[in-house]
Amino acid sequence: MSAESWGSGKVYRRVSQSGRVGKIWWLRYYVHGKLHRESSKSTTKSVAERLLRQAVGEVASGRRLLTADAERVSLGDMLTALRADYERLGNRNTIGAASRYLLGHFGERKRAIDINRDAVTAYIAARREMLIKRKGVEQPPSNGTINLELAALRRAFEIQVEARKLSRDHPPVMPMLTKSKAREGFLEPADFERLCAALPEHLRDAIRFLYLSGW
Repeated sequence: MSAESWGSGKVYRRVSQSGRVGKIWWLRYYVHGKLHRESSKSTTKSVAERLLRQAVGEVASGRRLLTADAERVSLGDMLTALRADYERLGNRNTIGAASRYLLGHFGERKRAIDINRDAVTAYIAARREMLIKRKGVEQPPSNGTINLELAALRRAFEIQVEARKLSRDHPPVMPMLTKSKAREGFLEPADFERLCAALPEHLRDAIRFLYLSGW
C-alpha cells in the first residue's frame, strides 16, 4: 500500500499482488473506533487529502456517522419504517403511491447513502417524463404530486436519523418544485419548513400532506 498520513487517517493507492500501484487514491480513517475506507475517485493526491481532512473534521465534530448500519440501510428498509410511522399517525393512504414510484425508480436495494441530490434530481426528471391518465387524458404528474413523493422520501430519511442509523448529514437536499398556480397567502417552501419545524412532531406529516397536496 502506497500511503501518505494525515492526522488520524491516511490517503493511499492500492497495490496489486504483482506490485502494480493503482492510479486512484483512497481514504482510510476511523469512525467511532471502526476502520472506514472509501475511494476519492480521483488520481490526484491533493484531492484525496482534502477529502480526508473533511472526513476527519466531520468525525471529530460528530457530524459524520459512518457505521455498518448506515451502509446497510436500503430504500426498502426506509420505506418499510416510513409506512409503519404513517400507520401510527393514521396517514397510511398518503404513502402507497409515493412508495411505488420511488421503488420503481431506485429499486428496493438502493443504499440510502447513495441517494444524493443528483439522484433526487434524476428522479424528478424521470417522473416528469412519465405519463399518467387523469380525467381521461395522459399527462405528466403535477409538481404537487412529485412534491408529495419527495416529502415522503425526506421523512423516510428523518426516521433513520432519529433511529441513529444515519447521520443528520445523510439526507439529501430535496429540491421542492414550484406549484403551477400561485395563491395569495400561501407560504413559500422555506417559510413552511420553518413553521413545520415549530409544530409538535406528531402533526408534521399531516400538515406536510395538506400543504403539498394544495389544501
